[in-house]
Formats: sequence, C-alpha cells, structure tokens
Amino acid sequence: MHLKAAYTKGGKTRDVFVSSPALRRVLEKYGERDWLGSARASQAALFASQKGGPMTAYSMARFLKALYREAGIAGASSHSGRRTLITRLAERGVDLKAIAQIAGHTSIRTTAMYVEANPTRLARILQDVTF
Repeated sequence: MHLKAAYTKGGKTRDVFVSSPALRRVLEKYGERDWLGSARASQAALFASQKGGPMTAYSMARFLKALYREAGIAGASSHSGRRTLITRLAERGVDLKAIAQIAGHTSIRTTAMYVEANPTRLARILQDVTF
C-alpha cells in the first residue's frame, strides 16, 4: 500500500507491506470505495472518523484492532503487527538496513528496538558455538 506523506506519522511518502492475506482482504474493502478516484482524495483522510475527518491516534488504534479481529488475527494491536513483522524478518536473517526500510525507519537503531528477545532463537543461534 503506497501512502502519501500527509497520511504518515513522519510526514514522508511510504510503502506499507501487508504480509497477511487475511488482513489484505479486509483492507481491500477500503480500496474498493471510490475514495482514490474522488476529487477530494488529496485532502481526504485515508481512513475517516465517524464524523468524516481524520482519526485521532486513539481512534486509529481501535480501528486497527477491529481490522485485525475481522481478519481473524486474535489479540493483535496497532503496533503488534509491526513488531511481529520486524522480529520475524530479523529471525530469518534479513539485514537490519532492509528491515528499517520496510518499517519506514530512518535509523536502524529504531528498528533494533522493535526486535523482540526470543530465548528459543538465541539458543538455536548458540547451539553450534563451541569453545
């Protein structure tokens, strides 16, 4: 999903990668609306509030939680999907610079803070190390 700078936290154009097929299907409902082709699209909120304007941070968090629930992803929050994706990419050995670009971070230090500690993964990494 390509986001205009006006829709992002840092005010930068960004591509958002949605890896969950179920979540993509739920989001497609919003793409099917005439929103993108409308004359007011450049000023309109990507996801409008009940009053038709931009959502507050709290409203957006509730909205994303509902999208996850509709996609059948239990217990997810506005940030857990992001944290999970970043952690899983790191566990697969994807370099931190690439992960930072996917996440839209300008610093790999920010990205590193998202990678969750996983004792099982650490044990697997160290299993072949001998002294």
